Amino acid sequence: MNLLLVFVFHPNIPQIMEKKNSYIKQRLIKNSQDKITQGRVALFGIGIVYLLITTIPLLRLVGSGVIATPVFLLTLLSPLLYIGLGFLSLKNPKIAFLIGLALVGIAFLRSLLNISLLGIIINIVIGVALYNGFQGAKTLEENIMLPIQNDDILDSELM
Repeated sequence: MNLLLVFVFHPNIPQIMEKKNSYIKQRLIKNSQDKITQGRVALFGIGIVYLLITTIPLLRLVGSGVIATPVFLLTLLSPLLYIGLGFLSLKNPKIAFLIGLALVGIAFLRSLLNISLLGIIINIVIGVALYNGFQGAKTLEENIMLPIQNDDILDSELM
């Protein structure tokens, strides 16, 4: 009972609540930025891995004139699209993650049709990372938040 009275009539309650709300808002910003970074890494990662896996075998056929064929150009276009989406996520992460989710969804359906268990698992992992990035971008955009000046403040508050 005494604790309740002290809490209700404490003169510094507005300052305490403002500090708590500021801390929560900064933590929300940091978590959203971490999710966006996770999604961006997924876009760049799948683009680079796909580029290495698909183009290196085709580059062995350079002497046979395969570089000028539309198949090679389309094979090169797919990983460059993921890498381009990674760069787009620097400026407009929400749209980049939505397009990336659509591409991963198509790849997931293709893996289902081919009955490729590894492809299904990889597409689920990448899809989750992109979805988390989209949620972080959405949260950041909805709250119109300012960037954090000092990350150490958040870590020192927790300890």
